[in-house]
Amino acid sequence: IDEAATPGQLAAAWAMLPAVAEALIGEEIDARQIAGVVSEELRAMTRRAAHLAEAAMSGAGRGAAPCAYAVLVLGSGGRSESLLAADQDNAIVFSHGDPGSPEDLWFAELGDRMAAILDQAGIPLCKGGVMAKNPQWRGSVDTWQGRIDEWLSRSRPQDLLNVDIFYDLRPVAGEADLARRLHAFAFERAHGASA
Repeated sequence: IDEAATPGQLAAAWAMLPAVAEALIGEEIDARQIAGVVSEELRAMTRRAAHLAEAAMSGAGRGAAPCAYAVLVLGSGGRSESLLAADQDNAIVFSHGDPGSPEDLWFAELGDRMAAILDQAGIPLCKGGVMAKNPQWRGSVDTWQGRIDEWLSRSRPQDLLNVDIFYDLRPVAGEADLARRLHAFAFERAHGASA
């Protein structure tokens, strides 16, 4: 995965995973450990897709990232509970920039390219739209903090689903410390939120 230079090469690597899982089952490895292996490969695929997308943007004259950022894998992939039929659940947090700002637009393109690469490699688009290509799954630290506060102030089904998906985040590319600080903020806010 780490050496793949194209979506096709990523697809070839991803296609080997069912045989790996079958071999682990044959060795009577615990199902949770197998899900952990699948999840780690899903995270590796997302990391590589992010690197390939960023390189393509640079090659297209879009330049380097305008500020520090982290790509996150969410949900079952973050919890290490992915199965072989995993889809994309990812997000991007960046250090600064409002929705619609030049920073946000750069990361929107990164999210679009990343989603397309993963889809071409055999990891389908999330039917629920939980992908950094969508505005509600990318944003600056300030944007994410506001979003988290909104989720925690209500108990609507969508808010609960968002919390369930988001709180299992795992940084896979970029500045991991940015993601860790956001994660710490989210847990601190949730600690006092009865909803």
